[in-house]
Amino acid sequence: MSNRAAQCIVSILMVVLFPASSMLAETGAAAMLYTSGAVMVNGSGAPRTAALFRGDAVQTKDGGAVTISLPGSTVLVPSNSNVVFRGDGMELNSGVVEVNTTKGLAAHADSYSVAPANSGNAKFEVARLSDAIMVTAERGAVTVAGGGNTVNVAEGGTEMIDLQAQGQAPVEGPPPAGATGGAKLDKKKAAFILLAAGTAGVIVALLLGSGAPTVTPVTPQ
Repeated sequence: MSNRAAQCIVSILMVVLFPASSMLAETGAAAMLYTSGAVMVNGSGAPRTAALFRGDAVQTKDGGAVTISLPGSTVLVPSNSNVVFRGDGMELNSGVVEVNTTKGLAAHADSYSVAPANSGNAKFEVARLSDAIMVTAERGAVTVAGGGNTVNVAEGGTEMIDLQAQGQAPVEGPPPAGATGGAKLDKKKAAFILLAAGTAGVIVALLLGSGAPTVTPVTPQ
């Protein structure tokens, strides 16, 4: 099992084991963060499960990944990405963010905003490349607003924004992992394994056998 597939399974399993609604009510947080591998929150190492508040910065290192869960929305942040949680949206500074929302949660990169086009319901991916922003509408249409223009991206479509042509500074470093389609392949593999397993117990057994990080349930205080 690849590291990416293991990360996705861990994230899915943690969301199942620790429902966000109950934890949000207990902590007063705006969202819940579920981590796998090396993850930093506000510059410090993050635990497997943590409350997330508006303005919190999340950085995933090589091999790290997080799932952010809030009412009506789930956000997946793969390895080598840097985001800030804004409550009503995600600010992407580098890497990739995938938003699955029924509440109109938006993603922001540079001066551009990406949001569902209809009824607040969509699943989309935003990748911050070295000199461009790539938006993919995976389910439902999305709008990309910025630079004085608004572009509609139909379901299944992709929009590439050339930042150099827009006069914005490029991001240093190589393209983020997942921006070339590899992340999508691994997420499909993870989904197949999850369906084949059938129960959380089997998933945990698979993870232990593959050397992936184990999940320790958190007992409410």
